[in-house]
Amino acid sequence: MARLLKEEVNIRNSFTWTKINDDARSNYWRNLFVNEHGGLFTSENGKFVWAKTEEIRKILVTKPDGTLDEVTNFAKYCREHDLNKGAMYEVIKGSRNHHKGFIATKGEK
Repeated sequence: MARLLKEEVNIRNSFTWTKINDDARSNYWRNLFVNEHGGLFTSENGKFVWAKTEEIRKILVTKPDGTLDEVTNFAKYCREHDLNKGAMYEVIKGSRNHHKGFIATKGEK
């Protein structure tokens, strides 16, 4: 079986990067890699980038009532609060002021 190397995961066009991003079973390879090395993959410019757990950037979300949430799983948070993830990313980028009263900003690592 092919070995996915941690040193190659974010090096464009390396064997590991290609399996993670361009292989027909890329989701399988990402899950296999995370099970072995931990961390998580985030999408940047349409390609997946791996980050160790301690390097994961948190997103700060201010709810309409003014309370603040520190979020590490943004997709899950959006589903739980019936928010459109794309609209929330536009809030983070500054294209929108808020989405359904929620304001999101990038937090510290």
